[in-house]
Order: sequence, then C-alpha cells, then structure tokens
Amino acid sequence: MTKPIQPIKTAPANPVSRNYIPRGGTPYPVKTDDDLASIAKANGLSEAQLTYFNFKTTNPAEINWYLQRNVGCTKSTRDGKNYMFSSDDHPGIIYIPKSAVQVGNVVLNLNGLSHLNKKTAEVVITTVRQGFEPVVAKAKFNLIITKKEADLPPENERRKNWHKNWLWLEVRFDEDEKAVDPCAMAVGECGTGSVWIVRHRQLAICGKDPKTRTMPFLTTDDLLGRALGNAALHELGHKIGHLDDNRISGNPMSTLGPLGVHTAETLRSYWAGKQSWDNDQERILVDNLKNRRLADDIEIAP
Repeated sequence: MTKPIQPIKTAPANPVSRNYIPRGGTPYPVKTDDDLASIAKANGLSEAQLTYFNFKTTNPAEINWYLQRNVGCTKSTRDGKNYMFSSDDHPGIIYIPKSAVQVGNVVLNLNGLSHLNKKTAEVVITTVRQGFEPVVAKAKFNLIITKKEADLPPENERRKNWHKNWLWLEVRFDEDEKAVDPCAMAVGECGTGSVWIVRHRQLAICGKDPKTRTMPFLTTDDLLGRALGNAALHELGHKIGHLDDNRISGNPMSTLGPLGVHTAETLRSYWAGKQSWDNDQERILVDNLKNRRLADDIEIAP
C-alpha cells in the first residue's frame, strides 16, 4: 500500500516561538479556501512579505513547518507537498501587518454587462480587477465588483456612507451608434466616464492596404473584453486621479492608438494588451482613494 505524500517541512535553525506574535500584527483567523497568496493579495502584500512577517522566513519547507506547528494546519494540498488552511485549524491564526489592514471597501458597480455575452463580460471584469485591485489594496481598501444597478444603494445613501469607509463607483456600459469612419480612434467621451462598446467592435486596421483597411481586429470575446476593460481603467484614471492622457503604449491613459505602422498585431497589443500604471500615476490614485478626493460617479457607455 502506497503511503500518502507528506508535506515537505524543515525546522529552521533558529525558529521563532510557537506563540510568536509579530509586532504590529493584527490576527486573522484562517478559513477553508484561504491560502497565503490570497490573504497577502487581499491586504496589499506579496506572499513573501506575509510569510516573512509571520515566520521570519521565505523558505517553503520552513513555512510548512510553521504552518503545522504555529498555525495548526493538518490538511495538505492535493499534491501532498504543502499544508493548506482549514476553518478547523487551531489556533488557526495568521498575523497581518497593521499598516496593511484595509480600512474599508471600494464598491465598483459595472452596469450594463448584459450588452455583452458571458465570456466577454467575464474578461472585462477580470481586466478591470487586475488593473484596479492592486491600487485599491495599496490604499488599504478591499475591492468589491458588482454587476447590477440594484446592487448599489440609492444615491443619498451612497453619499451618506461615503466617509464611513465605503467608496462607491459606477461604470455603465450602454450601446452606442456606429461611427461613420471605422478608422476613427474615438471610442468614448474621454474624461466623462463614457466608453462605447459598438465603436470598439468596429475598430478597423486602417492601414494602407485597401484589403485590410476596414477589417476589424478585436475579433474575439477575449480581445474585445480586454479592450473594454482597459478603456474602463482609462476612465477610472481620469475620475479618481484626474490623470492626463498620453501616447505611451501599455499605459491605461494612452489614447488615439499606437504610434507607427498599424497592423492587426500592433493594434491588438495596443488596445487589448496588458496595461499598467507608472509609479507617479499609481501614487496619485492611491493618495486620492485614501483621501476620498474622487470625482462624481462614473458612467461608462460603450
């Protein structure tokens, strides 16, 4: 009979005590389906930062040793190589640095996703979360994304709770009319929170070759969803950080399309590629979220 695989664990040379409480740590009771990566991400930390704060090590085998001895983990992952959290763990406590503890929630309501098919809507949500959640976490907030107008309380209630650690934003996706010229790069009313879905769908290559000039390039659910999600990030940059437009590919505030020759490949990379804020933009966004220096609710129309 084959013995079950045991988690790989090694006792550190100079271990912290069994009841070690890191200075400035806030206790977090672990639960089933938690893991170190998800707890770290939810608190604006890397997994390495969280494990070092708790156990003074980033060595996987030593972390397993501490998870068993200090946290009380008894269950192992499916591959048997590591311990996993359970609501039954005793004492079942991980400590979060107080400087990383969130102070409230940012609720971002994405209205009008019904105009998109399920796959495209899911890609929009994922793209917005990937680009916006790290900023929200650094501002010590938790990001909650909702999809129905009914999920938001009435405006008077939102305003009343604005300074009670609940920040409300809304992004609306509505149908728009087709542009006369599919080569026009205007896909929304920049700075107003309006993003146009149909204009994204009809964006064309518009190169010198007449055979491809009017050929669309956002031709899959994944490409369209990522492009719309990036456009939402662009409007969040305006509304939260009052950030200026630029012509830097790979930056959420870039506008008017890529510089240089337009091909399906370069256009897909520009509109649907991964985008990230630069350090100054991120600092402004985080600071404005912390201090509630936000514009009116966002309306994003396709």
